[in-house]
Amino acid sequence: MKVWAQFYGGSSYSPGDYEEFSSINAVIAAYGDALRGEDPEFPCVSEEAEVLLFATDPDEEEDPYPFFTLYAGPRGGIKRGRC
Repeated sequence: MKVWAQFYGGSSYSPGDYEEFSSINAVIAAYGDALRGEDPEFPCVSEEAEVLLFATDPDEEEDPYPFFTLYAGPRGGIKRGRC
């Protein structure tokens, strides 16, 4: 299932553009890399960072609304919550 994601890196980064991913698992892997400091585009990401997931292309929607959010769990995992 193709999804679109918007990364918000906490107090250090403002929301960026929407990125297209082939699956939710691909987004989770990219988000995990950012949290571990392995993503050169987002160095020094805090645990406040979140990812908003969209089922349709937000650029084509009048009022896009995410269906999931990803955030860092208390023990280093990635949690998914419904919006």
